[in-house]
Amino acid sequence: MGGDEIHKGDSNPFTNLRNEAVNEFKRKREEIKAEKEKQLEMQKKELEVLLNQVQNQALSCLSKIDQSLLLEKGSVTFKSEECLHFAGGALLASGSEDNTIRLWNPDTGQHLRTLKGHSDNVLSVVFSPDGNMIASGSGDNTICLWNPATGQHLRTLKGHSSTVLSVSFSPDGTMLASASVDNTIRLWNPETGLRIRMLEGHYSAVNSVAFSPDGTLLASGSIDNTIRLWNPETGELIRTLEGHSNSVLSVAFSPDGALLASSSWDKTIRLWNPETGQHIRTLEGHTYAVGNVAFSPDGALLASASDDNTIRLWAPGTGEHIRTLEVHSNMVNSVAFSPDGAILASSSIDKSIRLWNSKTGGHLWSLEGHYNYVYSVAFRNPPNTLLLTSLVEDLQKVMSDANFKLSYISPNSFTIEWE
Repeated sequence: MGGDEIHKGDSNPFTNLRNEAVNEFKRKREEIKAEKEKQLEMQKKELEVLLNQVQNQALSCLSKIDQSLLLEKGSVTFKSEECLHFAGGALLASGSEDNTIRLWNPDTGQHLRTLKGHSDNVLSVVFSPDGNMIASGSGDNTICLWNPATGQHLRTLKGHSSTVLSVSFSPDGTMLASASVDNTIRLWNPETGLRIRMLEGHYSAVNSVAFSPDGTLLASGSIDNTIRLWNPETGELIRTLEGHSNSVLSVAFSPDGALLASSSWDKTIRLWNPETGQHIRTLEGHTYAVGNVAFSPDGALLASASDDNTIRLWAPGTGEHIRTLEVHSNMVNSVAFSPDGAILASSSIDKSIRLWNSKTGGHLWSLEGHYNYVYSVAFRNPPNTLLLTSLVEDLQKVMSDANFKLSYISPNSFTIEWE
């Protein structure tokens, strides 16, 4: 029998293994195909909503053109933050004591939209990895999910018995973690709103949660002075990190997952090896509690926000203090880097959001509009270029059907020409 002649009746163990492998491969391929089709269907629905906005805006724009001008060749340029920017431009979200989330264009400082729905302060905001959803945690004990493109409130997640202090998406976006004053962490399916499991172990309020970049670990920081590491798939407590002498206020993983940073009421930042639990170094310099920490996308910088009204930038690899940023007139609550790492955003009790050049420490501008404390800021991940490209093509078709030519388009503006 030739090497390639394998019959159904063969009992060769290798043949059986190969057939099992082939069947498993086919099954996996079908699962992947079904998941891709599901994602494409979701994108299609989102695109239909956005296209409707574009069509309405295009008609509005055309109605503003002096009809007499159409007798001659001409053009007109319109700003398009209300649709194109939401589809693919940079976005910054902020959560405030005024019970609202605000969306901003960090490139211009323009306020784009206000999301209302919480009945108490918004303490934490985060974008999903694909940028198509925002989660917000609140003093009203709930988590709200939003569509940033439309401002639509998608659903409310209820279950915590006290304030929700922190929310975090898993890297693949299939899981949302929430931390609460009720001493628990809850894991949710953001698409259905169903609770997956509850993690219990901290014996006081849980201030912060963060997923590792590969999604295999969930870190939590608590008023009980500890950091706990969990397996989010099983809910198993893997290890407890002890060293802070006061409440742990924030936890964050480095982009490569090799470091875990924690900040505390004890005025310090500690760096840990999350795989072993080993304490690597302690960063000291702040004169009051350190409420929040964030790594830059390349992992070269660590930013810390403090009640001493300052932000400090550190080199996590060495522990070196690089510079201190001082403009806020009151406690700094949170910090976040833009996806390219060029901009650092900070929010404060002084009701403002400040944008900084992360390389030079230069203050760029202040975003003002919240009328109470700003607790949290978050950037959207890199623009959804696939969705933006589709949107552009559809807008071009709309213009073509109306005998107009769309000659230029960007995330912020478009120009219509006619002959």
